[in-house]
Amino acid sequence: MRRRIIVRGLFVALVVLLATGAYIVMRSRATLPAADSATYEEVTRAFYHGLASLQVGLLDDAKREFGRSTELGPGEPAGWANLGLAHLRLGEYDAASAAIARAAGLAPRNPDVALLQGQLEVARGRLDDGITWFRRAVDLDLRDLKSHYALV
Repeated sequence: MRRRIIVRGLFVALVVLLATGAYIVMRSRATLPAADSATYEEVTRAFYHGLASLQVGLLDDAKREFGRSTELGPGEPAGWANLGLAHLRLGEYDAASAAIARAAGLAPRNPDVALLQGQLEVARGRLDDGITWFRRAVDLDLRDLKSHYALV
Protein backbone atom coordinates (compact mmCIF):
# COMPACT_ATOMS: atom_id res chain seq x y z
CA MET A 1 0.00 0.00 0.00
CA ARG A 2 2.73 2.44 0.97
CA ARG A 3 4.72 1.54 -2.14
CA ARG A 4 1.69 2.24 -4.31
CA ILE A 5 1.33 5.74 -2.79
CA ILE A 6 5.01 6.50 -3.41
CA VAL A 7 4.79 5.32 -7.03
CA ARG A 8 1.64 7.35 -7.59
CA GLY A 9 3.31 10.44 -6.07
CA LEU A 10 6.37 10.00 -8.29
CA PHE A 11 4.13 9.60 -11.33
CA VAL A 12 2.24 12.81 -10.52
CA ALA A 13 5.52 14.66 -9.97
CA LEU A 14 6.84 13.40 -13.31
CA VAL A 15 3.69 14.50 -15.14
CA VAL A 16 3.87 17.96 -13.55
CA LEU A 17 7.56 18.25 -14.45
CA LEU A 18 6.94 17.25 -18.07
CA ALA A 19 4.00 19.64 -18.38
CA THR A 20 6.10 22.48 -16.96
CA GLY A 21 8.94 21.71 -19.39
CA ALA A 22 6.55 21.62 -22.34
CA TYR A 23 5.05 24.95 -21.28
CA ILE A 24 8.48 26.57 -21.05
CA VAL A 25 9.52 25.26 -24.47
CA MET A 26 6.28 26.38 -26.11
CA ARG A 27 6.45 29.78 -24.43
CA SER A 28 10.03 30.39 -25.59
CA ARG A 29 9.14 29.40 -29.16
CA ALA A 30 6.15 31.72 -29.10
CA THR A 31 8.44 34.75 -28.67
CA LEU A 32 10.28 34.08 -31.92
CA PRO A 33 8.56 34.56 -35.28
CA ALA A 34 8.33 31.57 -37.62
CA ALA A 35 11.30 31.34 -39.98
CA ASP A 36 9.13 31.55 -43.07
CA SER A 37 7.02 34.51 -41.95
CA ALA A 38 7.07 38.15 -43.01
CA THR A 39 7.74 39.11 -39.39
CA TYR A 40 10.89 37.00 -39.40
CA GLU A 41 12.09 38.81 -42.52
CA GLU A 42 11.41 42.17 -40.84
CA VAL A 43 13.30 41.10 -37.70
CA THR A 44 16.24 39.93 -39.79
CA ARG A 45 16.25 43.09 -41.89
CA ALA A 46 16.12 45.36 -38.84
CA PHE A 47 18.84 43.34 -37.09
CA TYR A 48 21.26 43.49 -40.02
CA HIS A 49 20.57 47.17 -40.68
CA GLY A 50 21.33 47.77 -37.00
CA LEU A 51 24.50 45.72 -37.24
CA ALA A 52 25.71 47.66 -40.28
CA SER A 53 24.90 50.95 -38.55
CA LEU A 54 26.75 49.84 -35.44
CA GLN A 55 29.82 48.86 -37.45
CA VAL A 56 30.09 52.25 -39.18
CA GLY A 57 29.34 54.27 -36.05
CA LEU A 58 25.76 55.37 -36.77
CA LEU A 59 24.76 54.62 -33.20
CA ASP A 60 21.36 56.32 -33.19
CA ASP A 61 20.38 54.38 -36.32
CA ALA A 62 21.70 51.17 -34.76
CA LYS A 63 19.69 51.81 -31.60
CA ARG A 64 16.54 52.40 -33.62
CA GLU A 65 16.99 49.28 -35.76
CA PHE A 66 17.85 47.02 -32.83
CA GLY A 67 14.88 48.46 -30.96
CA ARG A 68 12.66 47.48 -33.87
CA SER A 69 14.28 44.05 -33.97
CA THR A 70 13.53 43.46 -30.29
CA GLU A 71 9.94 44.64 -30.66
CA LEU A 72 9.29 42.20 -33.47
CA GLY A 73 11.33 39.31 -32.04
CA PRO A 74 11.56 39.79 -28.27
CA GLY A 75 12.88 36.26 -27.70
CA GLU A 76 16.08 36.74 -29.71
CA PRO A 77 19.02 37.53 -27.37
CA ALA A 78 21.31 38.91 -30.11
CA GLY A 79 18.97 41.82 -30.77
CA TRP A 80 18.90 42.72 -27.08
CA ALA A 81 22.68 42.37 -26.73
CA ASN A 82 23.35 44.63 -29.70
CA LEU A 83 20.76 47.13 -28.51
CA GLY A 84 22.64 47.18 -25.21
CA LEU A 85 25.93 47.68 -27.03
CA ALA A 86 24.53 50.65 -28.97
CA HIS A 87 23.31 52.21 -25.72
CA LEU A 88 26.67 51.48 -24.10
CA ARG A 89 28.58 53.21 -26.89
CA LEU A 90 26.27 56.22 -26.53
CA GLY A 91 26.98 56.33 -22.79
CA GLU A 92 23.37 55.46 -21.90
CA TYR A 93 24.30 53.03 -19.14
CA ASP A 94 20.86 52.47 -17.62
CA ALA A 95 19.29 51.66 -20.97
CA ALA A 96 22.29 49.47 -21.82
CA SER A 97 21.94 47.63 -18.53
CA ALA A 98 18.27 46.84 -19.14
CA ALA A 99 18.88 45.54 -22.67
CA ILE A 100 21.93 43.49 -21.68
CA ALA A 101 20.06 42.03 -18.71
CA ARG A 102 17.28 40.96 -21.09
CA ALA A 103 19.86 39.29 -23.36
CA ALA A 104 21.40 37.55 -20.35
CA GLY A 105 17.99 36.29 -19.29
CA LEU A 106 17.45 34.80 -22.74
CA ALA A 107 20.99 33.39 -23.06
CA PRO A 108 22.43 32.97 -19.56
CA ARG A 109 25.34 30.78 -20.66
CA ASN A 110 26.47 32.94 -23.58
CA PRO A 111 30.07 34.15 -23.09
CA ASP A 112 29.57 37.14 -25.40
CA VAL A 113 26.72 38.42 -23.23
CA ALA A 114 28.83 37.93 -20.08
CA LEU A 115 31.67 39.86 -21.76
CA LEU A 116 29.25 42.65 -22.64
CA GLN A 117 28.05 42.77 -19.03
CA GLY A 118 31.67 43.13 -17.96
CA GLN A 119 32.26 45.94 -20.44
CA LEU A 120 29.21 47.76 -19.09
CA GLU A 121 30.42 47.48 -15.51
CA VAL A 122 33.91 48.73 -16.43
CA ALA A 123 32.37 51.66 -18.33
CA ARG A 124 30.40 52.51 -15.19
CA GLY A 125 33.64 52.47 -13.20
CA ARG A 126 32.82 49.25 -11.35
CA LEU A 127 36.06 47.41 -12.07
CA ASP A 128 35.56 44.57 -9.58
CA ASP A 129 32.14 43.76 -11.02
CA GLY A 130 33.55 43.96 -14.53
CA ILE A 131 36.34 41.52 -13.64
CA THR A 132 33.76 39.13 -12.21
CA TRP A 133 31.84 39.19 -15.49
CA PHE A 134 35.04 38.77 -17.53
CA ARG A 135 35.93 35.71 -15.45
CA ARG A 136 32.48 34.30 -16.07
CA ALA A 137 32.91 34.85 -19.81
CA VAL A 138 36.25 33.01 -19.69
CA ASP A 139 34.68 30.15 -17.70
CA LEU A 140 31.88 29.84 -20.25
CA ASP A 141 34.31 29.57 -23.18
CA LEU A 142 37.94 28.89 -22.34
CA ARG A 143 39.00 29.34 -25.99
CA ASP A 144 37.54 32.84 -26.42
CA LEU A 145 40.51 35.18 -26.69
CA LYS A 146 38.39 38.36 -26.35
CA SER A 147 37.34 37.33 -22.85
CA HIS A 148 40.91 36.48 -21.83
CA TYR A 149 42.16 39.80 -23.21
CA ALA A 150 39.44 41.73 -21.36
CA LEU A 151 40.31 39.95 -18.14
CA VAL A 152 44.00 40.82 -18.50
